[in-house]
Amino acid sequence: MVARKIDQVKNLYGYRDIPKDAKTFYNSTEQSLQLLLKSMNDTQISDATKYYSNVVELTYFVEKELKIVDVDYISVNSRSSLPRDELQAMMDAYIDDIEMVRVYEVSFGHSDRVDMEIVDRLKSLSNDLKNLNVYRDDEILYEEQSLARRAMDQCLLQLRFLLDQFTETFVFY
Repeated sequence: MVARKIDQVKNLYGYRDIPKDAKTFYNSTEQSLQLLLKSMNDTQISDATKYYSNVVELTYFVEKELKIVDVDYISVNSRSSLPRDELQAMMDAYIDDIEMVRVYEVSFGHSDRVDMEIVDRLKSLSNDLKNLNVYRDDEILYEEQSLARRAMDQCLLQLRFLLDQFTETFVFY
């Protein structure tokens, strides 16, 4: 997750037409994350998690000011409803993280720690969300928009459930 966040910060630093202060912020954020990554073996998990959370929280406020969606700050428990783009980005980020964990676990001979059925269900859920038609500007299609909103809320509920299942399976093995 830290390495993925470093890549995101690098992309934001180089890709966006952002103010000089924001570039300085992203540069120092990358340095903070590199420091964390370098010291991961020497740092207790709770300390590393707290430090990472603080860095992500700071980036959230800057990205909110710059109107950039930060999917690492959003979690399945952040609210009961999310805009489609945020929900899709968050879901895909969770899938990527779980697949990264799976690769790591398989390399250590623990392939049973990640339930592939859960990963497949998450991917299916992500595809369902991508295929969902969301109407925004037409007053006549208000009902479809309402139904689309309920479908997205249902996707969020499923995502929460599947992540809980993943965690239980991972911790059990």
